[in-house]
Amino acid sequence: MESIDILTGQHVAIKYEPASVVARMGALLLDYFFMSVYFFALLYTLFELEDSIKQLMRHSEGITYTLFVIIYLPFVAYHFIFESLTGGKTLGKMIVKIQVTRMDGSVPGIGAYFLRWLLMPVDMFPSGGIGALFIVFSSYHQRIGDMAAGTIVVKTNPSLKMDLDET
Repeated sequence: MESIDILTGQHVAIKYEPASVVARMGALLLDYFFMSVYFFALLYTLFELEDSIKQLMRHSEGITYTLFVIIYLPFVAYHFIFESLTGGKTLGKMIVKIQVTRMDGSVPGIGAYFLRWLLMPVDMFPSGGIGALFIVFSSYHQRIGDMAAGTIVVKTNPSLKMDLDET
């Protein structure tokens, strides 16, 4: 198995196995499943409450914006929201046991998660082909969003290698 050695600031090498394209695609499909469940459950609830919502919308324009945020923001920003709140994992990544980490092994900041999310449409064009090609052929198995953000996606079971750097 190929591995990525990350030397921490304390000069401890951590050996990570990079997440495969199959694992990443599996996590993405699971995430799309969870996003769909959320969307259809919310849609069902809104149809059940249709008369009440219509009455509220007649009295307040703010309700329209609130409903928009409740419905679409979590759906569109799913990856950014989950990775920011859970230290680099979405529900799909948790199940597949992979996570986003910085190249030095630390937890990425909100800017890195935002940049990865912002570049996701580029990686998904057409149908995920560009991102998959970069993952397969780049030395650290990174998609374009990972390269720009300085992150990698690894399996969550690192094996510690207690080599202390003598430099």
